[in-house]
This record gives sequence, structure tokens and C-alpha cells, in this order.
Amino acid sequence: MEPPDTLEKGIRFGCGFSFAFILVAAGGLSWAVSSGSHVLAGAIAAGVVFGVLALRFGDAFWHRVAALLRWW
Repeated sequence: MEPPDTLEKGIRFGCGFSFAFILVAAGGLSWAVSSGSHVLAGAIAAGVVFGVLALRFGDAFWHRVAALLRWW
């Protein structure tokens, strides 16, 4: 298996970042009324963490996320 090229790395990071950012932002909407900046900071931090994990582990990361979401 070839290592991912630059485009694939960007797609992996972007999808991981977007997924976590939207998930945390949507989950924090009720709390955002009183403290929107904290929700934004949490969404960005979660996005970076998910982006790095998606970049590092690729499909294995997404399979694990899907398994956790199926439980929920």
C-alpha cells in the first residue's frame, strides 16, 4: 500500500475536522446561548484532534467512529 499523497492527506484531515466541528457545534447549541466562545473553542479543538486522528489512522479511524456511533 502506498503512503497517502498530499491531496489524500488534505481530504482526510478536512473530513475529520469537519465531522468533529459540526458534531460539537451542534451538540453545544443549547449551551452556546450563554457561552458561544467556549463552544467555538471546543469545536475547533475537537476538529483538530479528529483531523489528526483521521490523517494518521485513515479508514481504521472511521470504522471505529462508525462502531461507536452505532452503539449510540
